[in-house]
Amino acid sequence: VCNGDVEGWEVLIGAHSDDLTECDVFKRWPCVTVKKNLFPELSLYSPYGGLIYFICRKPNNPIRVILTNVVESPLIDLTK
Repeated sequence: VCNGDVEGWEVLIGAHSDDLTECDVFKRWPCVTVKKNLFPELSLYSPYGGLIYFICRKPNNPIRVILTNVVESPLIDLTK
């Protein structure tokens, strides 16, 4: 659930940007990320998992997002 103007916002699950759908032979699944435009209410999943990224294509457009059924990623700080 999002509060605010979601125009220009996208949500991305997974960090891999490569897309191998044009390859003749697959040694792994060709695309393991999910990227969609953000809507006030959106149900999204990835069978491969991954971190969730929010990408804003419109400057100075803050939003508030409530996520459900997710697992918090551990934060590792190598300087500590």
